[in-house]
Amino acid sequence: MHATDILRAATVFAHAALEEVMRGLATWKYPVADEGVLNEVPMVGISAHGRPEKFFLGKLAAHRNKTVQQLITESVSAHLGNFTVSNTTDLSVFLRKIHVNPETVNNEFTMLSELIARRHHIVHQADRNDVPGQGHHRARQLNPDTVTNWVAAVRRFTGRVLDQVPD
Repeated sequence: MHATDILRAATVFAHAALEEVMRGLATWKYPVADEGVLNEVPMVGISAHGRPEKFFLGKLAAHRNKTVQQLITESVSAHLGNFTVSNTTDLSVFLRKIHVNPETVNNEFTMLSELIARRHHIVHQADRNDVPGQGHHRARQLNPDTVTNWVAAVRRFTGRVLDQVPD
């Protein structure tokens, strides 16, 4: 049982590593992104729900000693605190925003989908096995080779993405 718990932790960490690489890319690319991307980022200190919204000019008073670029960078940083990757569609949408064609890096999407789904089941259902009956464990089994393959898929995918990100 303890070995499976370690594999579950590794699964969660592999997903977290994937998200962190994407978050790092967004931190780098979003502050210099075009208007369409920046329109999806709420101005720091304005939105209580994390969505961009219109504001009155007076809301800028709190930022009057900042440059526009400083305000954009600060807003992006605050926004990325809520950045998540829930599926490969999220990844594709994000990649387009940083000018990476998802079709050039999607070789690992099947493995990443499995990883993301299992991570979701681990953190939201405690990896509960819903198959009742004798011989079934309370939690799902997890194979070390599967986790190793997921970790390798994250490495390959992030490496390909990093190779494709335009300077």
